[in-house]
Amino acid sequence: MDMCGFYLGTTNSPIFNYNAAGVKIRLTSAIQSAFAGRNNRFFAQTHESGAAQGWREITTTAVSDITLKLDVNYTDGSESWANIEAMKPVTFKYKNDETGHLRRGFVAQDLEKIDAQYIKRVNGAVNEDGSLREILTLDTNPLLMDALTVITLLMEKDKIRDKQLSDLNEAIKLLS
Repeated sequence: MDMCGFYLGTTNSPIFNYNAAGVKIRLTSAIQSAFAGRNNRFFAQTHESGAAQGWREITTTAVSDITLKLDVNYTDGSESWANIEAMKPVTFKYKNDETGHLRRGFVAQDLEKIDAQYIKRVNGAVNEDGSLREILTLDTNPLLMDALTVITLLMEKDKIRDKQLSDLNEAIKLLS
């Protein structure tokens, strides 16, 4: 029988022949979670109805492997352009920042209206009565993807304008 606690070893490790240290949390024999890490890699696994689900690597980087995607369609980037164009930058101070540093950024509620993918809802605040309160955080992956798309579109426009400018300069030379 699996027990709660800390463990080290290759038994049920996230990667074959990979020594990892971790912890197993058990609510019942049917409901468990395990977390393991080593060498800047971190993994999670759940057990449902006594069956271990596959280990999943937790990452803070954008996962973009084609083998993990369905219905891949290339677009012209116009939706990303419109989304970025609709964003309204703000300056602000955090309520709990005693130094009162002026910061720059965006308001999550504003970005959610533009594209719901831009935000995540988390229990990240505590009310005065001790209860958890949901707050909105930015999901940097879709924001980064839209920003990169707009940069790509701007580069394409720049190439077209460079060609137009070159053509105009040649026409001016011919008129001289």
